[in-house]
Amino acid sequence: MKNCTFILFFTLFTLVAATLGSCTIVGLITGAAIDAKQPKNERTIQSGEIAELKKNALVTVYRKDLEPLTGFYRGTIDVKSPGKSDTAAMLLNKKGGSSEQYYIPLEQIDHIYIPARKSNGKLVGLAVGGVVDLALCLIWLNAWR
Repeated sequence: MKNCTFILFFTLFTLVAATLGSCTIVGLITGAAIDAKQPKNERTIQSGEIAELKKNALVTVYRKDLEPLTGFYRGTIDVKSPGKSDTAAMLLNKKGGSSEQYYIPLEQIDHIYIPARKSNGKLVGLAVGGVVDLALCLIWLNAWR
């Protein structure tokens, strides 16, 4: 009889722990996936290597004889000017919450700096999942009262 009670308790405990601990695991996995997309090392590229950039990457564009611009890379476009040949340009959204967009012709770009990003996704995912698991555990314990 003791053996059956232990097996029943162990099975119930494992089931509850797996159910209530799953949010922490999902949060950790999600955070790791987000961290994997962040650049781990800073680097500098030339305008000819712009195809390597991921959309929404934070970059600082150093232009020839102009002030550098920091913002989020949105892609490249062809700019058509009347009477001139088509020019490829980089589309950049200014950093800082403003809605300013810049079209920077590729021939104006000296180089592009990509900073390393802090990777806190695992920690944040683990913490959020843990809080959700704790809340579920408290609800579950309260239901047994």
